[in-house]
Amino acid sequence: MLFRSLHLTQKELEYLIEHMKGDMITDERNRLAILTQWWGAFRISELLGISFDDLETKNYNRDKEFQKIKVRVEVAKFKKERYAYIPTSVYQRIIRYLKERAKIVSFAQKLDLGGNIWGFSNSAYDKLVREKTKAILGRAYNTHSLRHGRANNLIKKGVPIDKVKEIMGHESITSTQVYIHPSQEDIENSLK
Repeated sequence: MLFRSLHLTQKELEYLIEHMKGDMITDERNRLAILTQWWGAFRISELLGISFDDLETKNYNRDKEFQKIKVRVEVAKFKKERYAYIPTSVYQRIIRYLKERAKIVSFAQKLDLGGNIWGFSNSAYDKLVREKTKAILGRAYNTHSLRHGRANNLIKKGVPIDKVKEIMGHESITSTQVYIHPSQEDIENSLK
C-alpha cells in the first residue's frame, strides 16, 4: 500500500495558490503567508515572527532570483539567527501587500512597534492552512507540511543534505533526514 505524502509538493502549492480566490487585502496576505512559509521553509513561529525590519528592504536586489529574510534569534529554534530565502516575485508582492496594509492605521501602528507582518496568531494561521488545503486539495495539511514540502523539494532537486540542513536551520543532519520522503516512483527510478 502506498502512503500519501505528509508534505505539500511544489505542484500542490502552485495549484493551491492559483485556486485561493479573492481580491481583498487579507486574501493576498493568506496567499503570501503560505508561499513565504513554503519557499522559506519557515517553522510557524519563524513565519509569524517576521517583522518589517526582517525583510531587510535596504538590501533588496531586484536582479537576484531570491531575496533573504532574517530569522531572528528570538523566534528561531535553537536561538540561532539565520536567513531564509524566497523568490523575488513573492518578496515584491509582500512589499506591495505591506504598503496597502499600512494604510490601515491600527495595522501600521503594529508594524511600527515591530509586530509581525501577517497579523495572524499561530492557531489562526494553522486553521487557515488546514481549511484551504482541505477545500482546494481535498486533504487538510498542517503548517509543518509546507516546511516538509520545501525540504523534500530541495532534496529532490539534488541540493546536498548539508545545505538543506542549513536552509532548514537544523542543528543536526539527523533532523534533516526526517524530511526525506521518497515517492514510490523515486524508489523505482533509483533501482534502474
